Amino acid sequence: PASPTHIFQVDSVAGLPSLIANGGLEALASKGQPASWKFVYLSDDKRKCNTVDVTVAYEGSCSYLFKGSKHEKMILKQKIDRTGLTIVPGDKFRLTFFASAGGTVVAKAQLKVVYTKASLTTSKLKITIPIGNKTYVPYIGDVTVTDSRVDRVIVQFNNSSASGKWYLDQVRVVYLSSVPRNTRDEGLLPPPPAPNGFRGQN
Repeated sequence: PASPTHIFQVDSVAGLPSLIANGGLEALASKGQPASWKFVYLSDDKRKCNTVDVTVAYEGSCSYLFKGSKHEKMILKQKIDRTGLTIVPGDKFRLTFFASAGGTVVAKAQLKVVYTKASLTTSKLKITIPIGNKTYVPYIGDVTVTDSRVDRVIVQFNNSSASGKWYLDQVRVVYLSSVPRNTRDEGLLPPPPAPNGFRGQN
């Protein structure tokens, strides 16, 4: 796999912690599924790890394999832990991940900020996974908070492919404060710009 230089520019250089649990998909729960993640409409999708002969992970030993099928509509998702964050309008959450898609796939990533008041529109980021990228490609996108009354922040990956397969690895979500103030760590720097080499939202 390629060196994950760009992902470190997002998370490490600015000192921003990832809010995702098991974003590298290394920890196993049961039945081939990764710990800390929830799934809906599971078919043949599962956590997949490197073997002596085949490397499937971008970094580490494991990734997540989405496989196409006739009635495929798999969703892999996780609710972000917002403990210690004071969220105000203008703040952002940034999603980064790596994906490798072989063949024709219908897939997307979403990052959603849902508010406690029903009349408020959910803030959404959607990134479509292009077809035919057999090597891992980095993706990045931001979603902007429009109200401080945040109920939950959810990252999810949807697979509706009738055929083909694709791999997901190194999922990270970072919180970007719109104003300098303390969050989980003291002395956070201003949000970094999106690094070169990442695909954006569409």
